[in-house]
Formats: sequence, structure tokens, C-alpha cells
Amino acid sequence: MLSDANLKYAFAGLAVFGLGAIGYTQYQAAEEAEPDVAVMTMGMAPQLPLIRDIADEAGWNVSCEGVSGEMTTLRLSPGFWADDETGEALAEELVSVASSAYPISGGAAEADTCDVAPSETSIEGPEDNVAIAFGLTAELAHYAEVARSCGWAETEIAPISAFYLDMMEPGTVGDDWQALYISLADAERHGPTMCYVIMSSRNEADGG
Repeated sequence: MLSDANLKYAFAGLAVFGLGAIGYTQYQAAEEAEPDVAVMTMGMAPQLPLIRDIADEAGWNVSCEGVSGEMTTLRLSPGFWADDETGEALAEELVSVASSAYPISGGAAEADTCDVAPSETSIEGPEDNVAIAFGLTAELAHYAEVARSCGWAETEIAPISAFYLDMMEPGTVGDDWQALYISLADAERHGPTMCYVIMSSRNEADGG
């Protein structure tokens, strides 16, 4: 488990390039004109079982499976024994594990397909690689596994570059700390990036 100091910089690399607040796109409100009758949600492979578990517990079923870029989309509909939970409430619960979750209504809730146009992530920075975590090598190895599970096949643990050291407060970085890097091109892949931010945050909350 990363120390508090490590946690402070766990996503510094992503935040520098404007991805630290990426979660704000996770939830979209339904149009007020129609009641929501389904929920659209999406994520990468590690997220899908978590999404299904929350839906099952609430009595909602997967009524359609599609794609959005590299992510799988799941349209959820209330089952016969569904809890008295609105699509908006379920979507709010799902954003803790899904890359996106929002209630839908009307034709969108009954369409033959649930494919969604992929989102884009654009990053500009002074380096070809982006640091996504900082800490001891043994600790970073775990985060490398999380990154790979989310779809980033190549990661590298290497010394922290001067670019990142200049952003850190003096005395907060251990002499034996390293950085976990991914390529700039990989960081622009929306699905894996969202997955890593969410799954790493869950890991910290669980004490992993």
C-alpha cells in the first residue's frame, strides 16, 4: 500500500496534463422532459464485473451490450424485482466503478444498439512519457499490474524526471523513489486512462 506521501503524487502525472479531473465526465443528467427508464454505462474489462454486481444488487439487468472506442458499453434496465431506485440514483452509484454512467429515456432506452461514440483525450506536455504514479519500486509494480489490466500493455519504472521533481515539494520525495511511466500516446487512450484512474483509486480506498 502506498504511503500518504506517495498517495499525494499517485496521479500527479495525469493531473499535470489535465486528466486529474477527468472524472467530471462520468455522470450526465437525463433530460428532464422524460423519466429515465434505463442507464447507459461503460468501462474496460476490470470494471465490467463491478458494474454488473451493482446492477444485480439493485435488480437491474443488462439489456444491451455494445462498444465505445476501447470500452464496452452496458445498457441497464430495471428487472421485475428491481429496487425502487431510479435510473439517476443507480447512475450515481455506478460512477464509483464505471468510466461513465448516465440515465437515458425514450428511444435511446429501446434502441437496437447501445454503441456510443467514443470520447477523446488530448494531452500536451514536454515529455514523451507520462508519469502515473510515484513511489518505491515494489509499490509501483502493483500499479503497473493495474495499468496493464486496464489496457496499457507497456509501462516502465524509471527515475523521476526533473520535470516532475520540479513540481514536488522539497523533502516529500524519498531518495529511492521511482516513477511509473506510460507513453504519451497511451495516456491519450480514453478508456484505459479512465479505467486506471478509477481502479487505482478503488485500490487505495480498499487499502491495497
